[in-house]
Parts: sequence; C-alpha cells; structure tokens
Amino acid sequence: MPKKANQKLKLLYLYRILMKNTSETHGMSINELREELMKHDIQANRQVIYDDFKALKEFGAEVKKIGSGTSTQYYIESDRFEIAELKVLIDAVQASKFLTVQKTDALINKLASLNGIFDEDLLKRQVYVAGRIKNMNDSIYRTTDVVHKAINDNKMVTFQYFSWNIKKEPELRHDGAYYEVSPWALFWDNDKYYMVAYDFKDRMIKHYRVDKMLNVSIIDKKRKGVTAFKKLDKSTYTQKHFGMFGGEEVNVTLLCTNDMANVIIDRFGRKIDITPVDDEHFRTEVDVVMSDKFLAWVIALGGGVKVVGPDSATRKMREIVNSTLSS
Repeated sequence: MPKKANQKLKLLYLYRILMKNTSETHGMSINELREELMKHDIQANRQVIYDDFKALKEFGAEVKKIGSGTSTQYYIESDRFEIAELKVLIDAVQASKFLTVQKTDALINKLASLNGIFDEDLLKRQVYVAGRIKNMNDSIYRTTDVVHKAINDNKMVTFQYFSWNIKKEPELRHDGAYYEVSPWALFWDNDKYYMVAYDFKDRMIKHYRVDKMLNVSIIDKKRKGVTAFKKLDKSTYTQKHFGMFGGEEVNVTLLCTNDMANVIIDRFGRKIDITPVDDEHFRTEVDVVMSDKFLAWVIALGGGVKVVGPDSATRKMREIVNSTLSS
C-alpha cells in the first residue's frame, strides 16, 4: 500500500521530477512519470496525473506536450536559463582567479544542474585559459559574506593582510597587526575581488584584495567615511586604478596615434574627449591614479601613446624609463 504521507506530497514530487528530468527537447511519458512516482511509494493513474497537470498550470508551472498519440511526452515550461547563458556563467566561474579550484568545481556543478539532468553533461565542460592561476585562499567565500554583512549592518571590520614571499609562503603585513576599516563596497576587477573601505586613521578611501584578507570579523563600531564614499565615482574607480594600485589622482594629457583610439576608448570609455592634432595623432585628457602600473601600461603601447602633461607625470615617466635602462 502507498504511504499516505507520500501520497499527500504527490504534486510536489511530480513537480520536482518534471523540473529535474524534462526540458523542451526531452519529455517523459505518462508511464515514465508513474514509474518515477512509484519510487517514492506514490501510486497515480493516468487521469490523476492529468489533473495534477491542471493544478500545476494554476500554480504557474505549465506542462506542455511533445509529440502525439502513444509517443506523447510531457515537459514543464519554466523560466530556465538558456544553455548559452549558463555557458557564459560557467566560463566566468572557470576563468576567475579569485576562486579556488575546489570552489570552482562546486559552483560549476551547481550551475550545470540548474536546467536538469539532460543539460548537465553538456555544461560540465572544461574551459581552458592560458596561464590561468587559481586562488590559493579557500576562505574567500566566508570573507565576502562577512564583508557583505558588515556593509548591511553598517559596521566596521578588522582583519590581517598578507603577501606572498619568495618562499611562496604567506607573510603578514604590518607585523601581523590587525587593520580596522569601514567597508563600503566590493569591486571585481581584472579577475580579482577588492573591498573598498574607509581608513579613518589615514582619512582616505583604500582598497584591499579580498583573497589576501585573513581572520576577518565584524566589530561593534559604526562605519565611518560616508561622505568620502559618496564623493567616490564608483563607475570609474577601477578604470582609474591601473591594476588597482593606489596613488594620487591626476588629470593626464595623452598624445596618441590614431590607431590607438580603440585601445584608449576600451580603457576609458566613449565619454572622453578626443581632439585631432594632425592627420596621424589625437590628444585626450584622462583622470588616472598616478602609479608605476599606469606608466608601464603607456610604455607597453610602444610609442603609440605618450604622456605629455602635466609636468609631474612626464618627470615620473622619464624616471621609470631611465631606471629601467640603467638597471
């Protein structure tokens, strides 16, 4: 005899079976549905299942037919991801440096199972990225969770910060002293996660690599720096910080060859002003955080982009070039 408790859950089991085992291209016959229900000690004749289909439709989960006659199969129509959409998400997870190998595999398995068993094998594909280095800090999930909670609760956080030394070992900065800051946002830039926070001691906004933060905890102190964060242009923050290096923000004038327009627009967006200088060059002004990383980016463009102002930026450029040549 069927278990009454399970019989009461018949509609829920039927819904789960359809969601897991069917799609627009893979249906199940009435007999196959009855066999799956029997695995849960649930008996249902053909008419009962048809009545359940009507109930599911009223619930908002419409069951559709594939084929006709004795070959008729059924699937449930839902707002599932398209295969292409899930592939993009899986590719992004696989390519992300801030996720460890273990977390990457776990996330891909969850994403692959969203559309049911028929798409699962198709989606569990390896994405190869040349030279991709996965993160070695497996606590990033907990860290981001703590930071999000601190932001939502308007609280400060404390943590230790480390760098890798030549022995490939994590080495705590500031002799292991704890940082105490007010977190305001989490940014993802160049495959890395950053916490943007206000440092009350230095009276300025700073950012920290989330995967290099250890022993993160919330402290019972109200966040500071709301005015400084409101003044921050969030949409251009990562754009100005090359490699997320800190420094002084400077309005820099660049002289570029026309073929560099694509590179400049890709980096700084279409809102920048471009002024033709002659048939082969244009001039533009961009706001950047002055750092060796930015100047190295300019040098790497092989003369197609030159820093022509202000004087402080051109002096810094000459210093880097001379230092490189003399080393």
